[in-house]
Amino acid sequence: MSQQSVFKLLKKKKKWMTSKEIAKNLGLMSPHTALKQMYKYGEIIRRKIKINDNGRCYQYKIKNAT
Repeated sequence: MSQQSVFKLLKKKKKWMTSKEIAKNLGLMSPHTALKQMYKYGEIIRRKIKINDNGRCYQYKIKNAT
């Protein structure tokens, strides 16, 4: 899996997606490494959401998408 495939997916969808949704769409186990690098270099933005009383996760989106 490459950062390019994650970037293309997020650009195409133009919506907030969790890493599980990204992995499912690309048929991968885990896109965490690519997402971490893309966030580090400012290509994507992320937000933390609450999924239940004990858990939280991040959602990712292309920086320039509306």
